Amino acid sequence: MSLTGTLYCMNRLAIIAAIGVLTLGLMYLSLSTPPASTPEPELETPEEQPTPQAPLSIWGRVVDSAGKPIAGATVRCDKTALLTDTVGAYRCPPWDPGGHSLAAYKQGYVDLRRTGAGRVGMRIDSQSSAGPWTLTLHRPAAVDGYVLVNTKAVANATINVTYRMARGLRGDLRPFRLENVIQTDAYGHFELKGLPPGRLQLDAKGPKGAAGATAVFDLRPAQTKSKLLIRLRASAGLHVKVYGGAGTNLVSTVSLWRGDALKPLRSTTDTHGSARFEQVPSGTWRIEVAARGHAPAAIDSLVLPPHGQITQIVHLKALKGVVGRVQTSTGQIVIASEVRIACSNGSLKVYSDAQGAFHWPEAQPPCEVNARHLRHEDAPMQTAYAGEIVTLVH
Repeated sequence: MSLTGTLYCMNRLAIIAAIGVLTLGLMYLSLSTPPASTPEPELETPEEQPTPQAPLSIWGRVVDSAGKPIAGATVRCDKTALLTDTVGAYRCPPWDPGGHSLAAYKQGYVDLRRTGAGRVGMRIDSQSSAGPWTLTLHRPAAVDGYVLVNTKAVANATINVTYRMARGLRGDLRPFRLENVIQTDAYGHFELKGLPPGRLQLDAKGPKGAAGATAVFDLRPAQTKSKLLIRLRASAGLHVKVYGGAGTNLVSTVSLWRGDALKPLRSTTDTHGSARFEQVPSGTWRIEVAARGHAPAAIDSLVLPPHGQITQIVHLKALKGVVGRVQTSTGQIVIASEVRIACSNGSLKVYSDAQGAFHWPEAQPPCEVNARHLRHEDAPMQTAYAGEIVTLVH
């Protein structure tokens, strides 16, 4: 072959080799480079549906004070009534979540429905227990005695019963009062049956507003307490006149307390600042006066003589800072309660005085206040505003 032919062949081989190398390079690049990512379509998240709460079938037993089962007792599940079996057991129909009531009663035991305080309030939800719910029925107690003025029997006197504590279906009941339960006969005698066991006090009101009360006493299940004496004292009249700053008439709330009474006598003054109490039992009373925007005032040891008519004038000072009162859930004052007051201009710790009151004149409301006491549960935090009296309840 000539030199020219040889060169021509060599050039063709070089071109073919270059094309092969280029092809291999392109193939390598196509394999080593990942393809462009294509966004995946977003998946819709379904809305969470609330899990339905399954109805609960409440169950339990009815027992007596000694824990023995009571057969044939009526259990009322809301409006459905059923009877306990031979071992005192019951089972209510299924209840939907919400508020429900449960009661039990049987002849020969205390029927707490008469007090309005005997039902077991229950809030049924998904976390509630179906049981057992033990309901306790108690044998009724009784009292009898006489109402007297000096040594003379008082006919037609009205007897009331105030419970400091009563045995309920599921523990002790909160204080309650039974008004005008019975009247004395012509010999001044009274007899009360079917009473719940507990700690109680009797009081009586006779003709012309005369009134009196027993001491607080305890009643056990099935106990009869006899020959109680309620001595009446003549009543008195009280006129309270309340003034604000510069001698202005002040609309306010006037409360009369005596001894360890659960509730005070209470009245509101009219536009002339006057409140009148008629037929108040004679004796020693405490007056408490409170009005919006004013510091409360109290008068201890006010003596109301029999058949007397007393006028008492009270002056209230306009509020400055934070003013309040500490009491129990039944309205009793709490002395030496530690009150913590936190305001924008600082904080202070004070103690309630002999009237349960506290005051920080330099405070700049609104302020956060709460109270602590060794013998009571902590009073929850409350907000005190300018011109307002805050009440902390242990």
